[in-house]
Amino acid sequence: MKLACVIAFQICFSFIFFNHAAYAGGSSASLKNENAFSVFASAVFFDTGKVEIKPEYETALRKLVSLLLSYPENKVLIIGHTDSSGEEKLNKNLSFARAKVIADYFVSNGINKTRINAAGYSSKEPASHNKTEDGKKRNRRAEIMILKNEK
Repeated sequence: MKLACVIAFQICFSFIFFNHAAYAGGSSASLKNENAFSVFASAVFFDTGKVEIKPEYETALRKLVSLLLSYPENKVLIIGHTDSSGEEKLNKNLSFARAKVIADYFVSNGINKTRINAAGYSSKEPASHNKTEDGKKRNRRAEIMILKNEK
């Protein structure tokens, strides 16, 4: 298995999971770890009850599209999340809608939909506690993972 070189950048460092050895302060990095689950991960945060992508994430998403176009063999996993406010059924639908809006953005910018998997986890995997507004804000997100090439 050979992993692609990736451009590692962060949108919100507290909630992005990445291989520390590969992160190079926003520059290109080569991953050598054959056991890494993903070669890149990032997150987009949402307002309460919303699925619209905020303008501040456009540049980062365009960079991700460029990266995905450069490495057409890699798959993408997008997982939507919510805070704990509201009913579980609504949160499940909202979390999936958040993942889907990112997936749709990628498809509309030339990424083949067969490369993308989207899922909604509701409030089941919080990145932070839900006791304060700041904690809830950190949970309203979609995580984007570019997975390693399984060849």
